[in-house]
Amino acid sequence: MNAIKPDPESNAMEWKEKTPEVSKILKAVVGFANQYGGRIIIGIRNDGVVTGLQDDEIQADLEMLSEAIYSGCSPALITHIYPVTYGNKNTLVIDVSEGMNKPYFVKSLGLQKGTFVRVGRSTLLATAEVLTEIQWRSKGRSYDTMPIFSSTPEDLSDAKFSEFRKQLKQNHRSSVGPKSEWTRLKLLSDFGASQQATTGGVLLFGTSPQDFLPEAKIYCSFFKGTAGRDAIAHLECIGTLFEQYDSALSFLESHIPTTFRVRQTRKKEDLVVPRVALREALSNLLVHRDYAMNAPSKIAIFSDRIEFFSPGVFPGPFSKQNLESGFTYIRNQIITLFFHKAGIIERLGTGFTTILRTYRSMSDIEPEIIEGDGFVKCILPFIQEPKGSKMTANSDSRSNSQARQDWKSVRRLFHRLGAPTAADLQGELQISRSGAIRLLNKLIDEGEVKKEGQGPKTVYLWIGPT
Repeated sequence: MNAIKPDPESNAMEWKEKTPEVSKILKAVVGFANQYGGRIIIGIRNDGVVTGLQDDEIQADLEMLSEAIYSGCSPALITHIYPVTYGNKNTLVIDVSEGMNKPYFVKSLGLQKGTFVRVGRSTLLATAEVLTEIQWRSKGRSYDTMPIFSSTPEDLSDAKFSEFRKQLKQNHRSSVGPKSEWTRLKLLSDFGASQQATTGGVLLFGTSPQDFLPEAKIYCSFFKGTAGRDAIAHLECIGTLFEQYDSALSFLESHIPTTFRVRQTRKKEDLVVPRVALREALSNLLVHRDYAMNAPSKIAIFSDRIEFFSPGVFPGPFSKQNLESGFTYIRNQIITLFFHKAGIIERLGTGFTTILRTYRSMSDIEPEIIEGDGFVKCILPFIQEPKGSKMTANSDSRSNSQARQDWKSVRRLFHRLGAPTAADLQGELQISRSGAIRLLNKLIDEGEVKKEGQGPKTVYLWIGPT
């Protein structure tokens, strides 16, 4: 079999330069089987250089690895092992399918110490919470349907649930059953002679969700500049997921700068992040995060971007192709259902697709989606489009492209410093002091900026659309 280039390392791909100890192979195989399958290629260095294996090494490893994997994993795993040639170098591939009898573990280590999962490009020992989630997923259930054993039905708010049903009716959306159907809706779980609220029930309609899940919240921060050192504003979003969504969205819309376009006699103001992309990123943060992880979600606003930090890796094989195709895995069945009912997410699997397509229709910059070791980060860069603005139209001494860049720099400067001086603008645009003064006077004449102070203490304040 011939191939041109191996895929990069990911949550579904691992490289090994030489055949490692059997114990390391078993951990990697178990990690892939407990997640969504994957591939190990032996004969590739960590830097991606294909070093290859000798023919006698490949033959020996083929026989040894098949037996070692079959006898060393529990439940037993059958993998597909075969050679692949990259250029003139021979490698050995171990294909691991997603297991049907999870959790899988290294037999010699036992269930508690031998269950591993693939997290980003690493294979890690499963925590007790992750092991429990794997066991529930193997039964076709998700973590948010699991009961919280210290809870009772009274920990769900009838008033919040009734208000949700009322909103569905007012918005002409399909309804959900009454309180008597909480068990069918998996907001409550029967366990023995008693009932408990489920994780999803508490997160959606709990009287006090953080009493049971203290880290199920969002930290929102607004930072000065492009690095997270100097926080200007901060908000801790708690309560139900619907309440967190409203609080976080309000924080974002009040702290993200705006741009505007002049169209005849009207100004159209817009956030420098597309609103549809903003809402999709926020809803994805709440719907798809891993609530088994004892860590909060985070949103950070910088002077040039917003970062959404979600605990947990993707609930399925991660690739740019999967994101753009709309292919999706659902981690939280109940949360997803109710957010869909509410109209916060309209169609499953379209979140990241919508974000990417929206940016491409408006700009030549793209969002970035990163899967790390135990987290997913979605970065939405600011789009500052000055086309048609007065500054662009009146820039007679500088090219249109340079004028547009000046506009971005000016808006970022005011956003970052609040009350810059002429010297600040001079340094930002790398122009003469007289050029900075002329530009500021032009903005003053157009009603976008006002001047305060005299002499060395003179500063400028933005009074136009923000």
